[in-house]
Amino acid sequence: SRDTPSARVYAPMSGSNSLKRVSAAVVIAALVTATAVLAATKAPERRVILYGDSLAFESRDYFSFALQSGTDIEVVDRTFGGTAICDRLDQMRRDLHELQPTAVVLEFVGNNLTDCMRGSDGPLTGDALASRYRHDARIATSIFAGAGVRVYWAGAPAASGPRANDFELVRRVYEAEPRRLTFATPPLSRVQFVDAGRAVLDRGRFTETLPCLPSEGPAEGCLDGRIRVRSTDGIHFCLVRIPRGADRCPEYPAGAARFGFAMAGPVRRDR
Repeated sequence: SRDTPSARVYAPMSGSNSLKRVSAAVVIAALVTATAVLAATKAPERRVILYGDSLAFESRDYFSFALQSGTDIEVVDRTFGGTAICDRLDQMRRDLHELQPTAVVLEFVGNNLTDCMRGSDGPLTGDALASRYRHDARIATSIFAGAGVRVYWAGAPAASGPRANDFELVRRVYEAEPRRLTFATPPLSRVQFVDAGRAVLDRGRFTETLPCLPSEGPAEGCLDGRIRVRSTDGIHFCLVRIPRGADRCPEYPAGAARFGFAMAGPVRRDR
């Protein structure tokens, strides 16, 4: 696992912020300092919970920044590297009753590292992996959508390497989830698939680099108009190994910024 346990609450911010030409890394550092508190002076109108694995973990600050342009949203971080949906189901049930979220965003690329993702022959892969994720996605959807909570299934970007096919199978599970609902009513608009991974692809295909954003200059790694968005492992966003005990990439992760903002986009629109 690349990460450390996380249960951070990002309380609503007052005032407005922008990314203009200031270093994005500096902006996010300021955000974390301003929002890493457990309570706000005013109760938020909406509470959004982000569940996910290392991709969501690396992107969580940008996700929170995108949502907290006002004072009405509190973001709760439930991300941890290497996890699968089944690792979080009990937590989801508790969060529904204890936190009463208005929306949840779920991003799980298709990990098979934990005990609940093992079969009789070892870690699940292929169709067996997709079947387990389909089963667990339906449970997670029913936990929240059945209680009137908006559910956003975030698709991860295409990967490069031996697990790319497995991850694509899992992404298709999430893509089908909004159309699959069978309880009481037809498919509900409160359950959506968000193709957030597309923000880190080049015309829908894996790429190591993308054109720089206006806020990205040499300090962020922009070189000749392009910037690296994926790690050498073909999966993650941070270009260097996250040091033991650290909970953030020590360098600006351009892919994480794009992915985090893309996950947050539909949540912002559905006010």
